[in-house]
Amino acid sequence: MDTTYEAFWSYAHDDDSRSFGRVSKLAEAIQNEFALTTGDELGMFLDRSSIHWGDAWRTKIDSAVGDAPFFMPIITPSYLKSIECRKELIAFSGHAKSRGIDRLLLPILYIDIPNLAEDSPDEVLALIARTQYLDWRKLRNKKLDSEEHLEAVHEIAEELARRRQEVSVVALHTESRSASDEVEELTATAQAIDEKLPAWMEAVDFDKVAGAQWSAALDVRLDRIDRLHSQRAPQSAVMATFIQLGKELLPIASDRLDKAQTYAKVTIELDPLVNRAIRLLGLHPDQSDLLFSLRDGVNEAWLNIDPTTGGNDFSLPSGMPENRHLNETDLLLGASYTHVMEGNRIVVGWRNALRALDGLPPEYINEEDFIHPLAGR
Repeated sequence: MDTTYEAFWSYAHDDDSRSFGRVSKLAEAIQNEFALTTGDELGMFLDRSSIHWGDAWRTKIDSAVGDAPFFMPIITPSYLKSIECRKELIAFSGHAKSRGIDRLLLPILYIDIPNLAEDSPDEVLALIARTQYLDWRKLRNKKLDSEEHLEAVHEIAEELARRRQEVSVVALHTESRSASDEVEELTATAQAIDEKLPAWMEAVDFDKVAGAQWSAALDVRLDRIDRLHSQRAPQSAVMATFIQLGKELLPIASDRLDKAQTYAKVTIELDPLVNRAIRLLGLHPDQSDLLFSLRDGVNEAWLNIDPTTGGNDFSLPSGMPENRHLNETDLLLGASYTHVMEGNRIVVGWRNALRALDGLPPEYINEEDFIHPLAGR
């Protein structure tokens, strides 16, 4: 893949088709205005289908002197429901922040998003709210050749030019550091990680209690249902037991969602520090003792993530009758799996980066093992 792209346009493809191509037309307008006002072409990558998508912007960030690789997510409800879009946004933000050039992230708020706040329990929403995003909500339906639309596109082009210059200055400063400066930064980063590790490890262990509660409630009620069937009890008695099961599982699922969001939040917050520490350790392997606590924590977390050694079964037998409480449980548990997977991806990335420093091959998790087990019930 050509790595000369300077901007990565991240969007939900359905949003483009449902708006008659306006999302991709906005990208084209920004490219044209940037070239017109700066005299430089703005190479923009619009299609996420390439398997080298992530490699391209990581390479650009790692050599950000000159042409900075902007990541421009088009924030809509569909974008925030897309597992892949959320994954891209989280990964880019963590990598850019680890380099101190998080201004490469330039979200465009395209449609109003409920609960978009810095203290949102959904860390992706909080991340966007904390970022200097561009508000396009009142502009998205303006005519493409209207004065308001053209002026707003011009402002985006100017903002890209300003940020590109700022990032180049930061990158040049980073390249000019001495080895002692790098070791000093590694030491400070390791200390910052050690301060955050206890809270992170507490968040990592959230699923053990929930899993035990889930299994206990399920066993008791399913045993009751088996007895009712053997006694040829009326169907109303069986349904009443299923309803009671739903009432008991619902608060467990709600609590799991809260804790899964916390796990994703603290993991996403820790990600830039860990990325920076691992990169600096690659330059100074003699300082490996500085990351002992991190290595130990990641190895412990892996025991919870690896389905062969950890994890909890939140499944229900197939064919169970539906009721309101079980349906609500289904929705909450499905949402919790999104946040669990977002945290797990990051941790697996840390583990493999640390293994690479030791000359060890990467380990993988099958994301299908983390698909919401109630889906399709």
